[in-house]
Amino acid sequence: MVCSQAEAVFLFLQRLREHGDLGADTAEAFEEIGEYDLAIDWARQATEFGLGHQSVTAARHWAKLIDTHRPAESLDTRVFIFRRWPNSSTAAELHRAAGGAWPTYRDEVMEKLCHQPHDAVTFTLNTLNDPQAAWDLAHDLCLDSDYAWADLANAYGKIDPLAVLPIHERLVRNELADAGAEHYRRAAKRLAAMRKLAPTPDSAAMGRRPDLRPPRGTQASAAAPAGVHPGRAPLTWADRDHR
Repeated sequence: MVCSQAEAVFLFLQRLREHGDLGADTAEAFEEIGEYDLAIDWARQATEFGLGHQSVTAARHWAKLIDTHRPAESLDTRVFIFRRWPNSSTAAELHRAAGGAWPTYRDEVMEKLCHQPHDAVTFTLNTLNDPQAAWDLAHDLCLDSDYAWADLANAYGKIDPLAVLPIHERLVRNELADAGAEHYRRAAKRLAAMRKLAPTPDSAAMGRRPDLRPPRGTQASAAAPAGVHPGRAPLTWADRDHR
């Protein structure tokens, strides 16, 4: 049976619909020829096809198309995407789109993000610009990401320098758990920052470089920068006070 051109196009599009991974490419093709409604429709379908990286890419494209061609739908689109992939990035986009309506979504967003401490702390620190709330969340949620703790310590140190010293010390310990010149350089840099945070005479012990020499019978596997040695972790502040 011979199909008309319209039927052939319809069948082709139906096949594409059955393979959601092609939806994003189809959306881009429609966008290139100015068929924005079709582009939006295909990008949305590709977004809903699954939860993998191709759907995530399609969601970004869909949101961009909506922002450009249907701005009145931007907030609803960002809400949909956040609920599908709740993380600090999608929450930040929702926050931006919500504007003055943000309080309407705040509780839902924070409730979902609190299942992922890294995202909750990152969003609160970087998007809400609230180091105090981020600090409280990090402790309440037992944050276990060194990357997030490092960013948080840098920001919260401007509020309470002494409070972040134990965090910096733990990060130094963790850096030195892995041998390598780059780890030693980062540890040395953090130790220098710690000395700046505790400049008072009462904390002179904090200004000394901690004893990081390797235990007897071990050997460093890579050269460390001056003043930092691989091996034993830094002494605690209490240990230093009793020396």
